[in-house]
Amino acid sequence: MRHTSTDYLSTVVRTKPRVVDYLYDRQASQCKQCGVRFADTTLGKKQMDDHLDMHFRQNSKLEQGRGQSRSWYISLDVSSIC
Repeated sequence: MRHTSTDYLSTVVRTKPRVVDYLYDRQASQCKQCGVRFADTTLGKKQMDDHLDMHFRQNSKLEQGRGQSRSWYISLDVSSIC
């Protein structure tokens, strides 16, 4: 049985109210720097504090000029390309 594009879109494009409820009600606290959400519970607040500490440490390293590690980039010898 073939589906028309309208039938297909109606099954794919639909609201997911439970997802919205989960994000905005259960995961109410949101990191202002990266958008990660945490539960509005004692554990969630602890996780958010730890997360914000991680941002602070990361930003401190950047300010000291040490930068972030980018070890996943392949080193490139320009002379081998030209």
